[in-house]
Amino acid sequence: RLLFTATGSQTRGAMCSGDYASASAMVAGPLAKVPKIAAGDDISGLAADAVADAAAAPASPALFPQLALTEAEAAYLCLRHLAPRTWFRVRGLSKGWRRMLDGGAGSQMAAQDGLIGVLLQDAGPLRTANEEIDYAGCVYTAVHWGCTGPLTCLLRPLASPAEWARRPFAVAVAREALLQASLAGDIAGVRAVLALHGPDSPAAGWRRGLEKQDAQKALEALAAWEFCCPDAPSAEERQAVQEALEDMAR
Repeated sequence: RLLFTATGSQTRGAMCSGDYASASAMVAGPLAKVPKIAAGDDISGLAADAVADAAAAPASPALFPQLALTEAEAAYLCLRHLAPRTWFRVRGLSKGWRRMLDGGAGSQMAAQDGLIGVLLQDAGPLRTANEEIDYAGCVYTAVHWGCTGPLTCLLRPLASPAEWARRPFAVAVAREALLQASLAGDIAGVRAVLALHGPDSPAAGWRRGLEKQDAQKALEALAAWEFCCPDAPSAEERQAVQEALEDMAR
């Protein structure tokens, strides 16, 4: 044990390979420092001396001596490995998380400067059916809770000309988001969808925009919903949504 502790990995390698001459030369120096122990000598202080020598040895330099992460950087490194739906669960924990993820002071911002925008760019492109289903669920959840800021942030990559998501998937998600926002009487959500995926939006030039037929179908669904549930949404909300959809259908 004393021999292997004193010599190190190079000597052990020489011994294992059968090069005993090299191994002997390597251990000559370390063994010269080992005290001679005779029968009957008191060796109780040797362990304490070894510990003291180890403590006095210079410490290895740190790999990242100046590393200091901000809260946003630490949150990004943790959240980037989680599914998008988890980001929005974290967003609901506190106002601090909401400001960090959305950007700015309010929770209804477009989140361009927030952490969610960075996470979304890193999450794409969507390549599997499971990834698409998970992402679509986040969009519909934002519509359900009337969160215009996260909705805008989630729709922005779908409206991009880059191959972040399949074009049929992007159009289908935008169409369903428009329908659900219309039935909920969420005029802010309707305007958010139209701003990014409407017939006059830049996405229309990339064949990722909605068409007039989509507005007409939303109007028909809104009329049927009014017949089934006349009190939800309110008459004022329904009127505002209807006017926005009629302008789109013209």
